[in-house]
Amino acid sequence: MASDSLPSEINVAPFKQGFAAVENGVKLCYYTNFHGSSPSSNKPILLLLHGYPQSSFMWRHVAPKFSEADYPVFVFDLPGYGNSRDLKGVMPQDKLSTGSAILNALASILPTSSTPHSLILVCHDRGARVAHRLAVSRSSFPSFNIKAVCLMDIVPITVQYAAFGKAKEVVTYWHWPFLANVEFATELIMAYGGTKWLGKCLGRIAGKDSAGESTLYAGNAVEVYGAHFENEDVVRATCRDYEAGASVDLERQAEDQKAGKKIDIPTLIIFSAAGLGSRFDVEGIWKKDWIKEGVKVEAFPVGNDVGHYVAEEGPDDVGPRVLKWLEGF
Repeated sequence: MASDSLPSEINVAPFKQGFAAVENGVKLCYYTNFHGSSPSSNKPILLLLHGYPQSSFMWRHVAPKFSEADYPVFVFDLPGYGNSRDLKGVMPQDKLSTGSAILNALASILPTSSTPHSLILVCHDRGARVAHRLAVSRSSFPSFNIKAVCLMDIVPITVQYAAFGKAKEVVTYWHWPFLANVEFATELIMAYGGTKWLGKCLGRIAGKDSAGESTLYAGNAVEVYGAHFENEDVVRATCRDYEAGASVDLERQAEDQKAGKKIDIPTLIIFSAAGLGSRFDVEGIWKKDWIKEGVKVEAFPVGNDVGHYVAEEGPDDVGPRVLKWLEGF
């Protein structure tokens, strides 16, 4: 199926689907409420990135809230994920390359400007790992002034892998080393069935709140996400994401720590109190070693037994909390 004929997943006005060519014939799928020659307000652009095993569809509940508040919003499918198909497997999957590709695509969509575009990153899971890399390396992107970052339900990659010394953590996040074995994992997922695999993945680390379960699965989410995982190229690309996380990304974070390179912009950390927050001191970890001293950090543990998919399970908590934080910019 041609990339420009793939189905739209955020069907809420004024969002429209678009595709931006990046490299090697790959087109990144995006959704935006921006349709003019310049943003309709002086507010910073919001870049929303999803995680595994999802697509831009995960922002269907909160993206409209940001649009209603008059923010220019861009929601991208990560390269290889969702409708950003990488049929030949040519896109590198390390977080710096992924972030660079998305920012280059965004720059090609926006009008030419003599000053950098103000940008705030609001990202979940794998997308939040891309955002972490972009925040640390933001000086490498002169077309954008990355003003702040919101990281949803992650600790740094090195912290997560270090925690694998605990049996409980290995059992909880066993998919990390599994998916990093690209060909083996791809073959097994395809044999098991992409939609069936997707459904199991969502259920394993979702919360126990009935209202959260309802919003997580609203809009036939399993079918929407599962349709992507019926494509071998999507399964392989997402596995390559984890392969990079276990190699290049891990090495870069170690280099950052050695060089003292940290996030130096205001940061909002949102996490599941019942999930990630029960296993890690999420706020403390980020403040102690990963965010520069003196930088404003806010944390929001989402309660009510909301699980990993905080933007889908708790949109009426997460959306307003992000908007409150954005008032500072």
